[in-house]
Amino acid sequence: MPWKLLLIPLIALPVIEIALFVKVGQAIGWLPTILLAIAAGMIGVTVARIAGWATLVRAQEALAQGRFPLDAAFDGLCILAAGLLFLLPGFLTDVIALVLVLPFGRALIKALLGRKVRHGTVVRDGYIIETDYIEVAEPRDDPAIVDRRDP
Repeated sequence: MPWKLLLIPLIALPVIEIALFVKVGQAIGWLPTILLAIAAGMIGVTVARIAGWATLVRAQEALAQGRFPLDAAFDGLCILAAGLLFLLPGFLTDVIALVLVLPFGRALIKALLGRKVRHGTVVRDGYIIETDYIEVAEPRDDPAIVDRRDP
């Protein structure tokens, strides 16, 4: 059943993109429209690559400090999706990719997802999934944990 829900966007997206191409082409001409789509994709992929490297550096810093880079991992997934969307020709996919690649767009997505997950309870399709967590001491705080990175 969920795969049927994927059919709607897979059919609607190309139709919307074609309609946008026609509208923009009528407004500015067909050659500028094609050049704009190519330039937007090239600039978008470059921005995604730069943002991806910055996110990778943040993840490495977090790991070096002994923390799990959860925010950097989420940002990396968003930037990867943005890079893939920038490769698709079209203006709507470029706008969606721009939201994914910009930090405030990712913060908005995190806030929206945060509403779905609260205090270890996830509600999905009417089912409630309860979770528990434990506090994990930092490696330097607990003498029982041996940090093998130090010589």
